[in-house]
Amino acid sequence: MSDIKFDDVDELKRERDIEGEIGVFLRITDHIFLNVLCQSDANPRYRELGPKRFKELRRQANAKATPEDLTARWAELFTDCMVIGWEGVTANGQDVPFTRANCVAWIIQHPRVIKVLDTFTEDETNFRRNRANDIKDDIKND
Repeated sequence: MSDIKFDDVDELKRERDIEGEIGVFLRITDHIFLNVLCQSDANPRYRELGPKRFKELRRQANAKATPEDLTARWAELFTDCMVIGWEGVTANGQDVPFTRANCVAWIIQHPRVIKVLDTFTEDETNFRRNRANDIKDDIKND
């Protein structure tokens, strides 16, 4: 074992509370932010449901489920496992409260968000306190 004390090691440490409890805000548009958790063992929702749901999605895709059905299943997966809140989602000029049903419906209407969510939430380096604080500051300034 080396006696060298390397710099910046703390920047590489996982922040399990950010990954699995607090989350970070993911910018979708200039005004829409989703509060998301990581696809990791630090996220109890993902740990419990994620692997089973991903397996079921693969099974449905292999069974030739319709694109609409797959989009709905993806929306449910991300809502149940990773998305825990939002800012800036509106309908008819009014804020839409975050609920499971509203989130699933919103993702179904915006299916491109599924790829964004999948890519972002699988990378644990997106779940760092300094990143979370930067995005919170951006939201406050909008």
